[in-house]
Formats: sequence, structure tokens, C-alpha cells
Amino acid sequence: MPPAALAEFRAAATGDPTHLQDLALDITKLEGSVPDLSALRTWLPDIEDLTGTVHFAGQVRKSRGMPWMQVMSNMEVRVAGIAGRGLPVVERGEILLSTDGGQLTIKDLNAQGPLGQVQLAGMAVLLDQGGRLELDQLRATFKDYPLSLRAPMKLTWTEEGHIEASDFAVDLLGGTLTGSLQHEGTQQIALKGTGLLLAALPLPEELEGRLDFELTASGDLKR
Repeated sequence: MPPAALAEFRAAATGDPTHLQDLALDITKLEGSVPDLSALRTWLPDIEDLTGTVHFAGQVRKSRGMPWMQVMSNMEVRVAGIAGRGLPVVERGEILLSTDGGQLTIKDLNAQGPLGQVQLAGMAVLLDQGGRLELDQLRATFKDYPLSLRAPMKLTWTEEGHIEASDFAVDLLGGTLTGSLQHEGTQQIALKGTGLLLAALPLPEELEGRLDFELTASGDLKR
């Protein structure tokens, strides 16, 4: 079983390692690779025939008392040729991402999975009390029909349960779906579908034609 291979590692740490919050860490250079992901099958027993490679490089810096979600880091990870039965979404693909503090940027994802060929680019920011997801590009296949964002989409959430999706427009099922979502105690949804193919919808009987609709809804989810 091939081990993970670290090319170079230089670091300094101060503080009590049993109290991670008080630990100060300065990794000035961290670079390495996992040349064969099958080496991880001991920790991932539900994924069969796991293959692929991972290469990572960057720096990590944490001052004493700093929450781990605010750790300043500049890390780039490349995953290539990943495949394996049991993977929840991606069966094959290449991912290039970088992190900076709590921010995760997906620079490029090109994968093959249950949604067909998937291309994704965007950014996720993880905060102490929530986060933000910004999708710049999404292309996929749903029920043999192309799915793509017409414009960038933003989703924000907080620890208190506030969720908001900015106005979005998605081409799917042969038509277009636009709308917005907001949840903060009460939920407000606005959706508009134009030209959706009835034959592509999960209906008990096959129908022909296209569907146009507008939907607005609001209410208290606690009721």
C-alpha cells in the first residue's frame, strides 16, 4: 500500500497541544502528495476501488487564541483522476481549489457523476456563525437535459437559521427556472418556470408539451 509522501514540511508551534484553541502554529511551507488514493481505503471503507492522486502546497498560520475557522492559510490542492464506487456525487473528475482563512475557492471542477458531466466554479466562505456560497459557473445534465446557471448565484446562511438565495436563473429541463428564497423565521419563496418540458418532469404518466408557471409562497415553518 503506497504511503502519503510529504515532499517538504517546515513548521513551528507554541502552546499547550492539549488545548488546540491556545495553540500557535506557523507552517511556513507544506507541500506533498498522495500518489495513490487507494492508500486511504482503510479510512474510507465504503468507497470501493478508490483511485486518483492528490497534491497540496501552501502555508498555514494560526496565532494563539485564534478560532480555527479564522486560521490564515494559503493552500492549493489538486485532485486528479479520482474514481471509486460508493462516491456520493463525483465518480471521476479533477478539482483545483485554494483556501484563505475560512474561504474555499473552487477554481475548476470537471467531473463525471450521476448528473452527467459537471463543470463547476465558485467560492465558499465559512464563518463562525454561518457562511456564503457563490457559484460563478454550473453546468451539468439532469434527466439527459442540460442544466446551467444563466448568471452567478449567491447563497448565504447564519447559525441562527437565516437562509437567503439571491435571484437565480437556471436553464433546465428544456426551459428556464428563476426565483429567490429567503428564510428567517418565516419562509418566502418565489419561483417562475418557463418552457419546462412535461416529458422531462417526474410525473406518473408521460405527457407532451411545455409548462409555464409562477409560484409565490410564505409561511412559518414552525407551524
